[in-house]
Amino acid sequence: MPVLGMIRRFEGMIDAEWGSLSHGGASPWAAPLQHAVRAWGSPMSAARRRLPDEVRSAAVRAWLIFSCTLVSLMVAVVASYGHSWLLTPALLTTGLGVFGTLWCLLEILISRQIAAQRLRGPGSASPPAGSRETKRRPDPHRTPLQG
Repeated sequence: MPVLGMIRRFEGMIDAEWGSLSHGGASPWAAPLQHAVRAWGSPMSAARRRLPDEVRSAAVRAWLIFSCTLVSLMVAVVASYGHSWLLTPALLTTGLGVFGTLWCLLEILISRQIAAQRLRGPGSASPPAGSRETKRRPDPHRTPLQG
């Protein structure tokens, strides 16, 4: 049972420095965690618009290919340690995955640009709707200065 004694001693050291978590004491990470829990259940702010469908699908594709690339990289590392014949196919798959991930990142950038141009409208040089730059419209009740 020396391990349990060490764990209890460590918990005592943590309680002494940070306050007891089991008895309702304040801890330095309690406030950020409570804020994160509140923020998780709250609805999205209206200021943040939803991504267009083509951008979202390109981002999902990029994450899927990136995760498969990481898996193939881990297979290549394990195969190299084991001197297995799977090393060559795993390295080829990793190289293709890196190429595919970069291709998808480029696709995300291009589709974001296309979506931004679509928001501006055909042939207009105005900023996109909802941006900070707004067109200055003349006030109909204001008369120009005469002089």
